[in-house]
Amino acid sequence: MTNYYFNGLHITSELPLIPLTPLSPNTAEQAQVFIRLGAVPSALEQPLKQTATFMLTQDSALISIPGVARFLVEHGSHITIAVNRNCPLNDISTFVTSIVWSALSYQRSQRLLKGALINIGGQTWLLSGLSPVGSSTFALAMQTYFGAQVISDEFCSYQPTERGIMVQPGIPAIKLWRDSLNFLERDAELLEPVRSRLNKYWLPLAPYTAQPLQLTGIIGLQEWRSDDVSPVGIKPLSGFKALKRIYHHGYHPVYMQNKGAQQQKFQQDLHLVQQCNMLSFVFKRGWPSLQTSCEQLAIQLTKQTTTQLIQRSSQ
Repeated sequence: MTNYYFNGLHITSELPLIPLTPLSPNTAEQAQVFIRLGAVPSALEQPLKQTATFMLTQDSALISIPGVARFLVEHGSHITIAVNRNCPLNDISTFVTSIVWSALSYQRSQRLLKGALINIGGQTWLLSGLSPVGSSTFALAMQTYFGAQVISDEFCSYQPTERGIMVQPGIPAIKLWRDSLNFLERDAELLEPVRSRLNKYWLPLAPYTAQPLQLTGIIGLQEWRSDDVSPVGIKPLSGFKALKRIYHHGYHPVYMQNKGAQQQKFQQDLHLVQQCNMLSFVFKRGWPSLQTSCEQLAIQLTKQTTTQLIQRSSQ
């Protein structure tokens, strides 16, 4: 068994969790999540909700990924994995730290946000958008061109406090396709593949501490289209537009089993947009315009940081 720390939780796992950094053995007694290999049923009895991939009851989630594995998530603390005999073990961890982790977090009533956390100008922002907008590539480009620090990728958990929204970083690595790595001059041959026979790789980031960070805001990335009336650039969001944007940055909608769960998510989203900045950034996607887009975003964020510092000093 190996011990890890992820999204604010201590884990003990029979499965190697790439690219998380193993902890010392004596942290096993602190474990809050237990991951093991074992038998998993092909179905759950009397599911409350069912799709091609998910089967849900009050305390359990069965997630079936064809050709990979079946994952049973129970009580927000136990994950059992039945691996397909033709699937390499190293291919499993990317599902554990994404789709499976979201199920576990929902059972724990742990709030999640999806995207890449970056620090620029001394402030922490979440770059997020609907796949395949390329938030991971954009985060690395912001680091490459303008010195932003990429803190984590995939999911981060958050908690409202009197100081604002505090986030626990997610995976200390960025998931990137080979063409993105090549363009940003990173050698894919030196990196661990996310899955075998897939040209996507883990680019490690600097190790993070367990201390939560204050979230300045969320930047919703949106690719400009020729038929889109939205102008290229950055704009603040509020009200219904902010709520509509944030809806896509948290749990998978499959977990909204009833009106009570939907109402709870609405209240959480409402609290979130009231406590942090919500921005939309529409950009022209493509390698030739990537640096220009990053420059435009960096300038706007720097202006916003300066404005906020002036406002604080005058209070």
